[in-house]
Amino acid sequence: MQNDWKLFERGRSCKARLAMGIALTGIWLAGALTAAEPNLPSTKLIEVARKDLRANRAEKAFDALGAWVAKNPSDSHFMDALVLQGTCALRLKRDEIGVRILERVVTQANGLPPQADALEQLILHAEGKGNVARAKELVIRLETNFAEHPATIRGLVKRGEAAFAAGKYDEAIATFSRAGKKLPPEAASHLMIAQAMQNAASDPAKVLLAAESLLKADKRIWPLSSTRLF
Repeated sequence: MQNDWKLFERGRSCKARLAMGIALTGIWLAGALTAAEPNLPSTKLIEVARKDLRANRAEKAFDALGAWVAKNPSDSHFMDALVLQGTCALRLKRDEIGVRILERVVTQANGLPPQADALEQLILHAEGKGNVARAKELVIRLETNFAEHPATIRGLVKRGEAAFAAGKYDEAIATFSRAGKKLPPEAASHLMIAQAMQNAASDPAKVLLAAESLLKADKRIWPLSSTRLF
């Protein structure tokens, strides 16, 4: 009986040591992975940083990107990482740092896609600060140099939707039209409605008829059974 008890105690002690070993190994691995972050492949780092940013973990993404860019200045995705780092800084209200990083990308990535991404973030920042003149300046630069870049299309859609919602149909048509065939379906429907409103502006009955026919063609916008334009 006494021998059985000793065996039991020994087995329990072994299990405890094994559990402790597993825990310590986990802690070591976590530390090793964290320390190795600057050596992650650029595509993996950017993927993880974007997920962290979407999950409101901007601080974590900012730190990881900072460690990585310090060690990988010649990587082909260096400018992409800088755009993300600058975006994280703005999200964390570190405006001076974020703007400095993004303006560095605008200067050094001339004509490359990261420049467009950096311009988009600087536009959003300027708009958020109420700096209309600066935002317009950056918008012109973005649209002039990157007419078909997704950042340009997003900006056109945003401004076109704002004009459409305000009933400024001429402005909405002009803005939406600059996006060409890359206009998303919902915005394209709004463009068609704005054109119908403009073309039939002299006859209210025709305006209503044209708008309702377009809405029936795309019920994703406003189902007529529950929502009316007028």
